[in-house]
Amino acid sequence: RTTDFHFRWQVKQRAAQWAAEAGLTEDNEQAQAWQSQVCDGAGVPLTADRTMGALAGLVASRVAREFHFGGPSHSVCSEDTSGLHALEVALRALRMQELDVALAGAVDLNGDLRSLLANDAVRHYSRSGRARPFDAAADGAIPGEGAACLVLKRLADAERDGDRIYAVIRGVGTASGTTSGSRLPAQAAYEQALARAYADADVAPASVDRKSTRLNSSHVALSRM
Repeated sequence: RTTDFHFRWQVKQRAAQWAAEAGLTEDNEQAQAWQSQVCDGAGVPLTADRTMGALAGLVASRVAREFHFGGPSHSVCSEDTSGLHALEVALRALRMQELDVALAGAVDLNGDLRSLLANDAVRHYSRSGRARPFDAAADGAIPGEGAACLVLKRLADAERDGDRIYAVIRGVGTASGTTSGSRLPAQAAYEQALARAYADADVAPASVDRKSTRLNSSHVALSRM
């Protein structure tokens, strides 16, 4: 939407020039009508309501207000790690006893084709059409759309309330950093994020496998209420 607004503004600035090149003067009613038509064809005009809808930072508070949620609400923007950071914020609040229940969600949209082309020019999408995170053969991400929202509670609370528990989050780790001259994450950032996750979960890396089920009361549960 923001891209459309910018496009409309650019068209509006150039419409007068195009009208003059077509032999239409600015005080000519036909020229003014033509300029308005060109702008409307480029996109909808910016209004107060559309401005609110285009501000991503307000999304969380609008959702909270619509469903009458209490407590703080945050919008987290960190490109493709936004959802992970939102989850981390929720986990910290639960552990600090600031909340008893938290909702952590993420939305990803393909967006405007112009935005996709710009992103691909900086960091190529996968030419094979396959997303293979943490794989040595990975050749990039792929555009996709989706939305998810998790209900989070402390494990002891979820068990006490008889909630259906889908997963237990034992630890989370995040880090940032890119390779010099590239937007790709640096190896050191990957290693630091994993080290933080292991430390947060209080487990040794070598002890983690698909069959690990050891739990304790400090864990946070992903549940369905």
